[in-house]
Amino acid sequence: MVARVDRVNSEDDDDLEADLAQVLGYLNFSSGKSDPKTLQAMNRIYACALTGSPYAGMPAWLRMQQWLQDALARLSTSNSTFQEADQVTAVIELMWLYLLPSYLDFHRDLLFHQEPEGIFNGFFLGRAFEAVLQQGGPWTEVDRITEG
Repeated sequence: MVARVDRVNSEDDDDLEADLAQVLGYLNFSSGKSDPKTLQAMNRIYACALTGSPYAGMPAWLRMQQWLQDALARLSTSNSTFQEADQVTAVIELMWLYLLPSYLDFHRDLLFHQEPEGIFNGFFLGRAFEAVLQQGGPWTEVDRITEG
């Protein structure tokens, strides 16, 4: 069983869970159209990730990845909406394994002095998710999606 995100109180925990569900729902069903509610949820998740635990010592943008994956694992067993989660699973993988490293590599001449922690905030990650989703499936075409 995956532990819930450790927060200050249960109300904070519930708010974070709701934000994670909002983002995961968007990632699972969206074609990449900008959604202000999802961007707001990404920013709130990022704010929690800056100070939250578990995964202490992990940068906030990587902690967000883990939280999204953990929340998806919980929701896929408890919520029928997430039982078919191929798109969201692929998009999260594409984002953290391919798009973000490729982004840093492509912009290395401009961003060489920046740490990823200073670049990959909630809003940036939300917009990056939009860009990945706008490329559309099949999600196995990593080069096409990352270059797009």
